Amino acid sequence: MGTGDFNGDGHLDLLWRDAHLSGGNVVWYMNNTTYLGWTYIQSQTDLNWRIVGTGDFNGDGHRDILWRHQVTGQNAIWYMNGTSYVSSATINPCADTTWEIVGTGSFNADGLLDILWRNRVSGANVVWFMNNAAQIGSTYLDGQSDLNWKIAGTGEFNEGGPPPSDSDGDGLPDAWELPYFGNLSQTAAGDYDGDGLTNLQEYQGGTNPTLHDFPGTVPLPSGAVSWWSAQDNALDSLGNNPGTLAGNVGYLPGRVGQGFGLDGSGDGVGLSTGVSLRLQDFTVEGWIRRSSGSIVTYTGGTAGLVCYGWAGYGFGIWQDGRLFLTKVGIDSVSSTMGFTDTAWHHVAVTKTGTTVIFYMDGGGQRGAGLHLNVHVQLRHCHRGAGRQPRCELFWPHGRVRRVQSRAVGA
Repeated sequence: MGTGDFNGDGHLDLLWRDAHLSGGNVVWYMNNTTYLGWTYIQSQTDLNWRIVGTGDFNGDGHRDILWRHQVTGQNAIWYMNGTSYVSSATINPCADTTWEIVGTGSFNADGLLDILWRNRVSGANVVWFMNNAAQIGSTYLDGQSDLNWKIAGTGEFNEGGPPPSDSDGDGLPDAWELPYFGNLSQTAAGDYDGDGLTNLQEYQGGTNPTLHDFPGTVPLPSGAVSWWSAQDNALDSLGNNPGTLAGNVGYLPGRVGQGFGLDGSGDGVGLSTGVSLRLQDFTVEGWIRRSSGSIVTYTGGTAGLVCYGWAGYGFGIWQDGRLFLTKVGIDSVSSTMGFTDTAWHHVAVTKTGTTVIFYMDGGGQRGAGLHLNVHVQLRHCHRGAGRQPRCELFWPHGRVRRVQSRAVGA
C-alpha cells in the first residue's frame, strides 16, 4: 500500500494493510530487495479507510501515512515517528468518490508535500497544493480521457537537470514572471492584481497574477446580497441566506480554493425564502466547470444554477452549453453563446426590467425580452438539484459566486 524509510536506515520499506479482514497494518523492513523483518503499526478496523500515500507532511523527518475513506470521501494524515503513531489530522474532504488520490510529491517545488488526484470517470487530473494538512491551492493538469491509463507513481524523473531559472532569487521562476509582468520587478509577497493572493500563491496555485482570482478577496459591489463560497460549508459568506446540503454534495478543488462538487443527480444546496432574495432586478454570477461535454444533468435536459419552482426565476444551462433565464413554467430566454468543454468558465446573467443580458468569460450578449405577465419573485433560491420544481447543479466542482440586487456594471 506504500513505501518509505520507516526505520531511518536509508532503505525503502514496504507498508502493508489488510483491507479485507482485520484492518491490520504492517511494515516490512527492507535492505534493497532483501527482507529483514517486520513490525505492526496501529490498526484501523474501519475497512473503508484505505492507505493512499506516504510522505513527510509535517516536515519532522518521519514518513507519515495518507488515508482516504472510500465511502464518505474523508481524508486524513497519520503523523508517525518511525512505526509509532503520534497523532492525526483531517484534511479537506472530497465526497465525490470518483476522485482518487494517486500520488504525493512537491509539484510546485516549495519543498512541501502535495496530493495528486485522478477522476476515474472523467480522466481529469488535479494537484492539491498543501502546507502540512492545509490545502493552500489547486491546479488542473492535462487530462487523460482514456481511462485505461492509470497513474502508477510520482517522482523526480528529470533529477539532476537545472532548476527553473530564478535570476533575482525571489522564488518566482523567470519563465513565469516575464510573460505575466514583462519584467522581474515583482516580489513573491507582492499582490499585483490586489485580489488577496500573493504572487507566490498565484504561482503555486496556477492562477493568473494579473487578474482577480478569488471572489472573496475582491471588494463586493454595492447591493451584494449573498455569496456561497463552498469553503467546507454551505454558509452564505454575507450571512443572509445559509444553505443546506442535499444528496452527495462534497467539496472539490474550485477555480481557486474549493467549490461544491455535485454529480448531476439529486445533489444541491437548498436555500430559504429569505426576503433579500425576493428580487425583480438582479445579477447571478459564478465559476462553473462541466465534467462532460455532452451531459449537464441526468434528470432532464437543463441544469439549474440558481432557481425556484413554478413562476420563480431560474438561471441555468442547456445540455449544449447555452445559458438561459426562465420564469419557470411561463417564459424563458436563452443565449446563443455557450460552452461544452471541461474548462473553468465565469458565467453571469443580469435582469433589469424586461432586459436580460448573459455573460460568459467577460463577454456579454443581450437576450430577447423576458415577458413579465405575472409579478413573481426570486423567492426560494436553490443552488442545487432534487425533485421538481427544484433545479440542478451539474459540474463536478464550481460555485455560484454571489447574488446581487443590481446589474453588473450598474
